[in-house]
Amino acid sequence: MPVGNIPAVEMTFQESSRFSLNDPANKANWDTLITNQFGTGFQHLGPYHFRHISGAYHSLHCVYSMQEDFDKPDHLHHPSHHFIHCLMYFRQIFLCNADLTLEAGDFMHRNLTSDRMGQTRKCRDWSTVAKWVDDNTKLWFEYNNVTFDMP
Repeated sequence: MPVGNIPAVEMTFQESSRFSLNDPANKANWDTLITNQFGTGFQHLGPYHFRHISGAYHSLHCVYSMQEDFDKPDHLHHPSHHFIHCLMYFRQIFLCNADLTLEAGDFMHRNLTSDRMGQTRKCRDWSTVAKWVDDNTKLWFEYNNVTFDMP
């Protein structure tokens, strides 16, 4: 993706009950993984505007799809091919990125209701990528003479 220089930022992630599985009240939170971006993360590149998706957006799509699979009646014994694809994809992503952040202790011994904060990680600034993807989608619409109320 020709985004240019993506600045580094520090991010501290936390456990959240807003993303629990099998809870209809949390469906809207899971939906933000694929609906917070205009154009749902696809990019159109080159002179013929071929459609692509970056690893970051593919990963979000996989997380979203996997949580949906957990709601399927026989998921444990018959996981979808997409679920298995996403597990293999995450394995590749994790090996490729090799996050060296040291993590203290055993998360199973933490009270995730009161002690939700995880380690601070050095990350790429997601807002820079998201803005570029949104701008690229707007250009794609202009190229195709599509009018749409865009944010």
